[in-house]
Amino acid sequence: MSRFKIVFICLISLFSQTAFSIESDELLPPEQVFQASAKAVGPNQIEVTWTIAKGYSLYRKSMRFETKTPEIQLGDAVFPPGKIKHDELLGDIEHYREQLKINLPVKDSKGASATQLVVHYQGCADIGVCYPPQEKALDIKLPTSTLAANVSPVDSLVKGISGLKSNLFQAELLPPDQAFQFSATVKDPSTLHVSWLPAEGYYLYREKFKLELIGSDKVKLGAYSLPNGTPKEDEAFGHVEIFHSEVAVDIPLIRSDTVPQQIKLKAYYQGCADRGVCYPPMDKTVELELPQAASMSSTGNSTQPTAPLSEQDQITQSLHNDSLWGTLVSFFGFGLLLSLTPCVFPMIPILSGIIVGRGHNITTARAFLLSLSYVVA
Repeated sequence: MSRFKIVFICLISLFSQTAFSIESDELLPPEQVFQASAKAVGPNQIEVTWTIAKGYSLYRKSMRFETKTPEIQLGDAVFPPGKIKHDELLGDIEHYREQLKINLPVKDSKGASATQLVVHYQGCADIGVCYPPQEKALDIKLPTSTLAANVSPVDSLVKGISGLKSNLFQAELLPPDQAFQFSATVKDPSTLHVSWLPAEGYYLYREKFKLELIGSDKVKLGAYSLPNGTPKEDEAFGHVEIFHSEVAVDIPLIRSDTVPQQIKLKAYYQGCADRGVCYPPMDKTVELELPQAASMSSTGNSTQPTAPLSEQDQITQSLHNDSLWGTLVSFFGFGLLLSLTPCVFPMIPILSGIIVGRGHNITTARAFLLSLSYVVA
């Protein structure tokens, strides 16, 4: 009887192993048992979903997440409560059946529009067979506002108000040529008249005015002065003078000839709106036709510096302008002074020889006159 029991137990064991082998052959592939997917459900949140086949379960302890996008930082995953199961190898574990949804926070995306999320997981079949750890990469498109969602509500409100204010100002600002009208005209052959007219609510900086002629060798700008402006303490330029009304100036010209010609006047200036918006530095070029000048003096040519006269020219000019008697007295004085120089010493024996050569007939008066003529001449 005991021998019969042993045979019976062996048969039962054989049938059990055969049944287990058949069930093992019927196990589904892991990608069919645990179907994973992911999507962005908000600007800073990703939802990962598993659809679990019947008769299988996922272990929470084996799950972890990582991203292949360096710009993105993930937060801690939020799991729903699962069922507790006692495993002979792992002890008490939490597992999930049928479907599992996990919320995965995105701390910082830095403007990334997409990412690749890698999920790690492991599960088992109810018959006691466990799959090896699985890994799957999921491509996710992120909303464009992910970065903006990380900004605090207060910062968003402040930026929104600032942007609204800036947009309103930009819509009301005039173009530079309308806000600051520049004009230049020819007042006469030797004078230009220039003016700047800021629109209402705008002003110009006195220190930013500058004028120059382009490509003109025969015409130069003379000295000019600007009127005084209104003092202002500017945040960017410090203590300055500004103009809220028209600024008009006459500019003298220095011309080297009298023929008609065309000139190009370039003006530099900068201004702001009273609301605090400043324009970048501006410039404008105007072409002007200069008429023929009546004479060189009328064109301001007399203001040009003259070359210094040489010593010979100065003597010539002095002889031409001084009186005859003044010239004679000057030469007489120079002759007397010259007679006192050592250069006259060689003349003494020559003059003595001439006087002695006259013999005893020469008088004292005649000798004096001869000496005087040599000295003066």
